[in-house]
Amino acid sequence: MTSLKQRLFGLLVTLGLVAFAVGFPALLTLIGLSPAGIAAHPAWAHLLDAADWKVVWVGPGILGWGVWSVLVYCLFVELVAAVRNVHAPELHGLSLPQHTARTLIA
Repeated sequence: MTSLKQRLFGLLVTLGLVAFAVGFPALLTLIGLSPAGIAAHPAWAHLLDAADWKVVWVGPGILGWGVWSVLVYCLFVELVAAVRNVHAPELHGLSLPQHTARTLIA
């Protein structure tokens, strides 16, 4: 049997993962870095202009969405493997985020 402390910790981790999966995209969209906003951002027209620092604003948005999508994908793979009670396939090139996801799901 698991103790109440372990169950509460599992619930806390689950809520944290859901908050990350839902909250991070909401935060990026709230500050104006939605995928549609990034694609239509005027910084792309002035990308080669050395005096324009709008790319510095768009770059973290692209990086944030990329990191979020990789982590959510790894969490999904590990969660499906845990539910099916099998070992998750090795995701080549994503070993670090997959290890993080495996640690959080286990």
